[in-house]
Amino acid sequence: MTPVCTAVLAGTRLRSNRPLPGLPVEGEADLDLDVEFVPETGSRVAAPAGACPLPASTGLAGWIDDGGLRVHVVEPGTGAIDAEQAVRLVLPFASALQGAVVLHASAVALPAGVHAFVAASGTGKSTLAAQLMARGLPRVADDLTACRAFKGGVRVPLPADVAPHVLSARLRGLHFLARSHGVSKVTLEPLSPAECMAQLLWNGFSELESPRLWATQFEGCGLIARRVPAYSLTLPDDAGRIAASAAEVLALLAQLDAAGGP
Repeated sequence: MTPVCTAVLAGTRLRSNRPLPGLPVEGEADLDLDVEFVPETGSRVAAPAGACPLPASTGLAGWIDDGGLRVHVVEPGTGAIDAEQAVRLVLPFASALQGAVVLHASAVALPAGVHAFVAASGTGKSTLAAQLMARGLPRVADDLTACRAFKGGVRVPLPADVAPHVLSARLRGLHFLARSHGVSKVTLEPLSPAECMAQLLWNGFSELESPRLWATQFEGCGLIARRVPAYSLTLPDDAGRIAASAAEVLALLAQLDAAGGP
């Protein structure tokens, strides 16, 4: 592969033979990933021994090598592929094969650390992060939040524009986001480590049939569940309350940030 573009996403330095104009080129990265796009009618490269087919949920054809260092994406003959979106879809699986945990979460930074909002697509985590960003909180991640374990805690690699000369910040809170017609205001309920672990696995990227991936992800999620305070964050399911809900979430985060914690 002859790289034409490098970028940084979720703590990973990407090299691709397709332009990735929507992704930043700077930021903290402790993983590496080569993503090669090849036309369906072009030359094929045989998948290496132990490679995993790309999960059906990505809607992509191709494979990831068993070390998670290289992704091979076959572009359909029906039209050009969205390279940036394809990278976002495959990166969590490649990172998992490298032993790292990437949460399906958006995240913002407060003075004491990062708070991540974990949820399925369409729940509103990116909208909430954008609303909090508009209220002055730097957005650390949109949809993919990288976690890195260290002695005593979990850290999140930071984009270059969040805090100059600061490479990462402690993950201070995990918020599993839900919407409900049965609430009139934002509610925040603490979760036990066991409940947090169940939510992490439910919302994780576990479709690759790799025992090694399952072992490393189970260990990583368990460490996160033990070391990071977790909460169930429920927002009113009312489009007219988006701004008000964001203001309530900001107040709750400020209280948690001021209280500190592990």
